[in-house]
Amino acid sequence: MRRSQIEMHQVFGAKFVSLHVRKSNRAAFHLYAETLKYKINDVERGYYADGEDAYDMRCYFGEVEENGKKDEIAEATIALENELEIS
Repeated sequence: MRRSQIEMHQVFGAKFVSLHVRKSNRAAFHLYAETLKYKINDVERGYYADGEDAYDMRCYFGEVEENGKKDEIAEATIALENELEIS
C-alpha cells in the first residue's frame, strides 16, 4: 500500500489519496486511521446503496504540517523513498 502511495506522489504529483469506509466497518477504519494514518475528511451521508454513511478518508503526501510537526505518513514516505533509492 505504501509503495503505491509513493508512486502516486512521485509519478502523478498527487497531493493525497482518498477512500471511503463504512461507518460500521471498525476493522477497516482502524487499519486506515491507526496503521496507515488516514484522516477523516468528511462524512458522506447515505453513501452506500443500503443508506449507510461513509467516512471520506484521506492520506496526504509530502511535508504536511500538523500541530507544528510533520505528519507521520509524510515521514514514513520520505524514509521509504530514501531506502528504495539506496537499494
